[in-house]
Amino acid sequence: SDPLKALSIISRDCKIAVVKVGGKGSYVQKGEEVFQIQPFVSKCIDTTGAGDLYAAGFLYGLIGGQNLEQCGRLGSLLAGHVIQILGAKIEAETWPLIREEAERIRLS
Repeated sequence: SDPLKALSIISRDCKIAVVKVGGKGSYVQKGEEVFQIQPFVSKCIDTTGAGDLYAAGFLYGLIGGQNLEQCGRLGSLLAGHVIQILGAKIEAETWPLIREEAERIRLS
């Protein structure tokens, strides 16, 4: 189905609906509010873990009180980092950079 149509259908049963569209980003909907989230620009090597890391970033933002657009951007940030490596584990030395970028998103 068309991503926006799928989002609309899912949002009927869920308080918050998210549809990921790969390299085109994602869509988030709550009630009548719909956000298009741009992807984090990166070189894709392996998509393993991208969905899980997107969910982790989104939920991190949600429990931290961020708005839905920021939550989607945090999800995109983490997914964008994990696709740059083989496997699903982001190396420890990358996390300080991710935290800096996440803080910029939080403050935006």
